[in-house]
Amino acid sequence: MLSVAIGVSGLVYLWAATKGWRTVLYILKPGTMFLIIALAVIGARSGVAGSYAIWVVAALVASVVGDVFLMLPKDRFIYGLSAFLVAHLFYIYAFWGALSIPLGILDLLRALIPALAVGFLLKAISAGLRERGQKRLLLPVVVYASVIGAMWWRANGLIGLDDLPVSVWMVVVGSSLFVVSDSVLAWDRFVRSVPYRDILVMGTYFTAQYLFALSTSGLG
Repeated sequence: MLSVAIGVSGLVYLWAATKGWRTVLYILKPGTMFLIIALAVIGARSGVAGSYAIWVVAALVASVVGDVFLMLPKDRFIYGLSAFLVAHLFYIYAFWGALSIPLGILDLLRALIPALAVGFLLKAISAGLRERGQKRLLLPVVVYASVIGAMWWRANGLIGLDDLPVSVWMVVVGSSLFVVSDSVLAWDRFVRSVPYRDILVMGTYFTAQYLFALSTSGLG
């Protein structure tokens, strides 16, 4: 039932975004996330995934803080970015430290794809920031992009590992969707306008967070 509620809340949010109903957006953006957090808390209380679930819950809470900052009428971009950076650090620890995953040669090779993707995105964003006279944002954006790239990398580091108390495919797909969400948002904000931005950004974002929360249940 909770998954159904999350789906309905997320879809209503996306529909409201196409209508420009700001009050509904202000309610359902954190509201959908609170439902997702509740799902993760259930997973954490089940004890199936151990401390992994606790760190996922912490990451989801930090994400809500970031959502609120980005929703405020006055620009709080740096505060929102900082909150999401903390969320990704929590996710990195969940995917790596909490599951005690060793670092191997294959992991270093897997780092090439996130590194190339982040490098391409940052090249375009840095040019956009200079054109807009916002060079002061370059360092925070570089740091954030590096951290989310690391999150993506460590999520993919679970591929091929057996006997994990979490659903690997949920983590891998969720991390990839999170990267897509943030990339579209950054491209729209700093490079050029993206059609259907809200639907693309929030659709992938809600789905990513939902998959992370669901992964705490240990379902395959």
